[in-house]
Amino acid sequence: MDELIIQLYGNLGEYLSFSPSSFLKHIFYTTKKDDHFGCWLELPDGIMENIFLRLNLVDRVRSGGVCKSWRSVVLVMHKRIGVDDPQLPWLLLPRSQSCKSLSFFSMSEGIVRNIKLPEAAEGGWCFGSSNGWLMMARGTEDEPEVFLVNPLSGFQLILPSLTTIFPYYYDHVDAARDPERFAFFIDTMKVSCGEPSEDCIVAATMNNSKILAFCKPGDKEWSVWEGGVNYDDEESCFYLDIIFFEGRLFVLVGMEMEMDGIPAAGFGSSYSTCMEVGNWEVMLTVIPYSVSDIIFDPAVDIEDMIARENGVLERAGRNFNLVESDGELLMVVAFVDVHFTVTVGDDDDGGGFDDGEEEEYEDGGGYDDWDEEEYEEEDTAFCFVYFKTSNFGVYKVGCSTKLTSIGDKMLFLSKGESVSVSAADFKGYSGNLIYFLEDNDYSFEDHDPIVARESGVFYLDDERIERSFHSTLPTECPTCWFTPRISIHG
Repeated sequence: MDELIIQLYGNLGEYLSFSPSSFLKHIFYTTKKDDHFGCWLELPDGIMENIFLRLNLVDRVRSGGVCKSWRSVVLVMHKRIGVDDPQLPWLLLPRSQSCKSLSFFSMSEGIVRNIKLPEAAEGGWCFGSSNGWLMMARGTEDEPEVFLVNPLSGFQLILPSLTTIFPYYYDHVDAARDPERFAFFIDTMKVSCGEPSEDCIVAATMNNSKILAFCKPGDKEWSVWEGGVNYDDEESCFYLDIIFFEGRLFVLVGMEMEMDGIPAAGFGSSYSTCMEVGNWEVMLTVIPYSVSDIIFDPAVDIEDMIARENGVLERAGRNFNLVESDGELLMVVAFVDVHFTVTVGDDDDGGGFDDGEEEEYEDGGGYDDWDEEEYEEEDTAFCFVYFKTSNFGVYKVGCSTKLTSIGDKMLFLSKGESVSVSAADFKGYSGNLIYFLEDNDYSFEDHDPIVARESGVFYLDDERIERSFHSTLPTECPTCWFTPRISIHG
């Protein structure tokens, strides 16, 4: 063994010139030529651990797949030192549903990593991420399959069928423009842990954020929480976001109207409750939040839009994210301007108003005497609505005072995972920033397909936005942040 260590350090300069994958190939190619290096598998675990600590996460996972002894070292090291070293999340790039691999952009390395999907996950549609898992869907609207996959290890967890959310799932499919994209039924999904343990709980808001449901991987059906939103009450609440934090699920519930004890804009009194599901339970903390001017329905007042023909409704919409940062829970609000263009024309010739009608309309008196039923029969109105993030507000949960700074923290927000990272851990990065992703599909039947990726960086110090992505042709899979994790069982 002493001779082996001397030989190892004698060739250290040569080994350092290799990439990790080339290094591994060199070891085993040399093993075939020189039995002396066959003892590589017998190196003390401490030396192997020292080597693995110098590898990035992906190469560490790949090294663990070389042999059982190396895998054991990686997993023991993983358990002992915690989840992983501080790391910037990866950006999952848009892709088509037919792809057999995923592409991620690593901000810290400045490279794109292509990772092959497990065969059982090929052809799946990715709709989010949480705690090192990607949420994927596959199948048809009649036989929908939803599952979690760790792209690094290939480990998968099967979730119950969405058909068990009865009858709301079928109502969604019947009304959907594209029933094949049934995963739109799910608004957001969060996983309690990065390991496929018996304690792993999956929570999801569904059907326009009116349903909160739970399951454990392997369950036969979803369990809907009956203590929250009244689905049949149009003036009720919506689940704005959810997050697992300190061993429980925090649920941000928004109201479209003022309610007793809750100010017109701000937090109400949080309360805790418990949902029992068979032999397990979920502890919940419900956070009421009231904003009187939230527009949940993108179909803003159509009459007002037609009267104005085009324009901007400033801060007409809101997007909400819950983020854990240094042991505190933050609520981040994205303020959204609604840009709209309205065209009104005759069904036959595509022109404007009939003779005499336009003059009456422009004089401002057209609406009071307008026959809506006749309009619906003879004319068509197409309203193109575009959402553009214009500002952000960061709040500590329970406090309605807007924070002016988040220190050296960088917040990464997306529909899937939202995380907080300290800029001090990464050379060349600055704090007090929000990296945000928006992925809105405007591919209606009446105009050319387009996806607006309203993504960029928000600077809290001067409330400036720099956009990093432009609108592109649509793909089946949206962008989202993804924090890679080693799965002990994967």
